[in-house]
Amino acid sequence: MVISLIIIEPLKMRKLSLREVKHCVLGLPAPKWQSQEEDRDPHLGEASWGLLCELTLAPHLGFTSLLAEVTSRGLPVDDIIPQCLSAVRRHSLARWESVNELYVDDPDKDSGGKIDVSLNISLPNLHCELVGLDIQDEMGRHEVGHIDNSMKIPLNNGAGCRFEGQFSINKVPGNFHVSTHSATAQPQNPDMTHVIHKLSFGDTLQVQNVHGAFNALGGADRLTSNPLASHDYILKIVPTVYEDKSGKQQYSYQYTVANKEYVAYSHTGRIIPAIWFRYDLSPITVKYTERRQPLYRFITTICAIIGGTFTVAGILDSCIFTASEAWKKIQLGKMH
Repeated sequence: MVISLIIIEPLKMRKLSLREVKHCVLGLPAPKWQSQEEDRDPHLGEASWGLLCELTLAPHLGFTSLLAEVTSRGLPVDDIIPQCLSAVRRHSLARWESVNELYVDDPDKDSGGKIDVSLNISLPNLHCELVGLDIQDEMGRHEVGHIDNSMKIPLNNGAGCRFEGQFSINKVPGNFHVSTHSATAQPQNPDMTHVIHKLSFGDTLQVQNVHGAFNALGGADRLTSNPLASHDYILKIVPTVYEDKSGKQQYSYQYTVANKEYVAYSHTGRIIPAIWFRYDLSPITVKYTERRQPLYRFITTICAIIGGTFTVAGILDSCIFTASEAWKKIQLGKMH
């Protein structure tokens, strides 16, 4: 089963011209109007053009209000409707949409069964020579003190450390943790208070319409925690694919997180805290596909505008007729 969510990109407003006047006709916000005679539609009547120019001074005007104003001034509605349809057709065909699909698959089959990880964490009260990264998983990997593609930056005049690392994990349940396990000598009172700046998996998506938990732990602050406490972050990683309109795909991973804090004792009775990131992969893949809006949506928009126009025109005509009849009765009453 495929679940789809349609996300429509907003229109971008430019310098006001006849196009922006049409935006106003369609009920979109209009900035201050300046005369643009070169953009004037030669098929639009003098009176209707002047009215449109005047009405765009309003901060926001819907089509219903415009139609009421046109009718009240005795101007031909036929001058306005074609402009509306033209604007809707132009913008409907130019819009793009992102479709969100869920399915069971391993999308990045060329990755060799691995996921790239980017970790950036600060421990302001732990020396850099004590900080290390350890990686374990269910395939038997057990690496203590991972140093490839990693960097330690001293903080607080050397009293603290900022760890930045790029590494890969296998696509099986496992964990990686920041600890003092790789230090030559264990400190007496290690302080694991920390701030997580970034934890992300896979490619970084720089797409405006795709919002997700790609860096769910970014900004996590545990500076007020118990210095001797261990921290467990349980991650559920969800594969994510983004395909642009040219067919190019990017592979990233969103994740949800739960955490707990506790004091752990070793078999010797010592407290050796660590910051654990325990992960598991979801079998569900999320795919975002960018594509043009289908034609049926344009047709639906046209039908909605035409139907709304006739409905509002009917209401206005009924109100005017009722008011006219009431006025005639008042005049007849005065004559008697």
